[in-house]
Amino acid sequence: MAGLAPGPDGLYPRVDRDVMVATVQENAERDYWDAWDEVRCPVLVVRAGKGMLKQRVADRMAGRHGTTRIAVVPEAGHDVHLDDPAAVYEEMAAFLAEVAGQGR
Repeated sequence: MAGLAPGPDGLYPRVDRDVMVATVQENAERDYWDAWDEVRCPVLVVRAGKGMLKQRVADRMAGRHGTTRIAVVPEAGHDVHLDDPAAVYEEMAAFLAEVAGQGR
């Protein structure tokens, strides 16, 4: 929370956008599909409806990893866990109950 500042309709990062973009540029160009393909356990991807992870990428993740469940919190932004913690909790609880019911 120390890195966030209150705004008119929620919390916002206390960073200069241009500095942040320059800092993460390398990561934005990096590809992690090889590492993703090595995952062997069930995965929950919580996607913010107004976030950076696009549905087509989430669909690709699920297509490459058969035990991936995609959950979408429609009105959340990048910090989905801050925008709607109750929705994130509900998705996680349902996922964990599902996985536990499969005997994993």
